[in-house]
Amino acid sequence: MRRILSRKGEKFKIYAIASGGEKSIVQEFIDEELEEAERKQIVKSIVRATDYGPPVHHREKSRAIAGESNLYELKEGRVRVMYFYGGKGVIVLTHGFLKNTGPPAENDIARAKRLRDQYLHYYGTG
Repeated sequence: MRRILSRKGEKFKIYAIASGGEKSIVQEFIDEELEEAERKQIVKSIVRATDYGPPVHHREKSRAIAGESNLYELKEGRVRVMYFYGGKGVIVLTHGFLKNTGPPAENDIARAKRLRDQYLHYYGTG
C-alpha cells in the first residue's frame, strides 16, 4: 500500500491511497469517471477540507457512515469520496464512486473499511 500526499492546507494534510499506479485510487476515479463540472466540485471540496476540515456539520456535503467507526463520505451531487482520519491533522481518501440515492452500497463500505484498516496497520495514526 502506498499513500500519496494529495493536498496540504492550514488545518489538514490529505493523503490518498494508491493501488500501484502513479495516481491514487481517488485521482483515477476523478480523472476517468467524472464530467468536468463534477470534477471541479469534488476537487474544490477536497481543497477546502485542507484548510477547514470536512464539512461534518453539513450532511449534504459530508457524513459519517452509520455503524462504522472513523469512516465518512464527502458528497458533491452524485459523487462520493470515502475518507477517514489517519491521525491528528490527517485525512485519508480511500476511493470514489457515483451514487444517486440512499446510503453507500455495502461493497463501497467494505472497500473503504479494508483500505482504512490496511492503511492504519501500515502507517498507524501518527
